[in-house]
Amino acid sequence: PGSYRLILTVNRRTAEARETASIPFVIKDENIEITAPLERGLAVDGTLAAAAGAQAPDFTKIRIGFYPIGAIPFADLAMGKAADAAGKFRLVGVPLVKHEILISGIGAGNYVKEIRYNGIPVDDLVLPLDHGAMSQTLTVVIDDKPAAITGVVMSGDKPVGEPWVILAKWPLPGRDSPYFPPRIAGDEKGKFQFTGLAPGEYRLLALRSREEDDNRALGVLERALETAKKIELGPSAFRNVTVEIGSLR
Repeated sequence: PGSYRLILTVNRRTAEARETASIPFVIKDENIEITAPLERGLAVDGTLAAAAGAQAPDFTKIRIGFYPIGAIPFADLAMGKAADAAGKFRLVGVPLVKHEILISGIGAGNYVKEIRYNGIPVDDLVLPLDHGAMSQTLTVVIDDKPAAITGVVMSGDKPVGEPWVILAKWPLPGRDSPYFPPRIAGDEKGKFQFTGLAPGEYRLLALRSREEDDNRALGVLERALETAKKIELGPSAFRNVTVEIGSLR
């Protein structure tokens, strides 16, 4: 008994002809029968664009991919597609499920300011594909005014050597989002640095070791971030902070 999802995939000669079916179902105390109609994968046409007043980066170094939420990923989609010099890219054979949008190669001097699917802003890097839409378009807006945070982790009046620092965009996204807050290890004097950050509110939490983060119980990190150090960042902002060591107990 429990909740499940049936995932079927038929691979044709090309990714454009890929057909998939994804059916959620629940087993209680009796056998059930499932009908899973196959649907042709979608083609998503995308554009990388510089924000107003920003200098465009080298679009050919940026890759865009999709990772299905609650389904089996396809290597060609998860590895991503490189944009051309004009910022154009196309992903084909995309299953009709929600996808995490994977973007790499932007560089520390830029950040993703906004993503629009069919002209509508996308929240939490999750792409909600609409099979009935007249077109499937994705626009990724990139700005060149990232923020940065540097700091030191202290325990009272002493720095904490090699702390484990977690920086989370706030508020946290919903449960369906695959968001994974960035983490870094500080140096032997407790110093750390985060660069390439989008403007907004963040929560900063410092731990004594990575193991405390790796071995935490479900929901503990989220509760700890609620009372963690709050930091507001604007475009091109630079903040130097001191943060007291925390815990996930």
